[in-house]
Amino acid sequence: MDLLQQDNPRFGSPRMVHQGCPFHYTDLAYGFGYDSVGDDYKVSLAAYRRYDPIPEDRVPKVHIFSLKTDSWKLMENLSRDLQLIQEGDTGLYLNGALHWESCSGKKIVAFDLVEQKFYDVPAPVRGRSSAHELGNCR
Repeated sequence: MDLLQQDNPRFGSPRMVHQGCPFHYTDLAYGFGYDSVGDDYKVSLAAYRRYDPIPEDRVPKVHIFSLKTDSWKLMENLSRDLQLIQEGDTGLYLNGALHWESCSGKKIVAFDLVEQKFYDVPAPVRGRSSAHELGNCR
């Protein structure tokens, strides 16, 4: 992937986000949201190589693209195992953070766009699904 296309009515016409970070990873999870403090739209890209034979290359990296500065920033010193996020997932934006369901489904991994930090949110309790017959419906 050489570039991303960002469509937003605020900017009028589509805007191309050029490759400024390495997209040559095998696993990507991404999201788009608004930083209300910095008045900036941001693209978040979590990238890692799940099956790389070199352990150092399996370390996840997060790149943030700022539409205001038109530049990428690599997040350093992440204390988070981003391999918990399902590959290919698009983060959902809510309350200033991007949210992804973890692979286990037991929690939600969130990224605060203002603080630029990850945190966990407990997943909602899911009810059991089953079929019931409500009598002779015709």
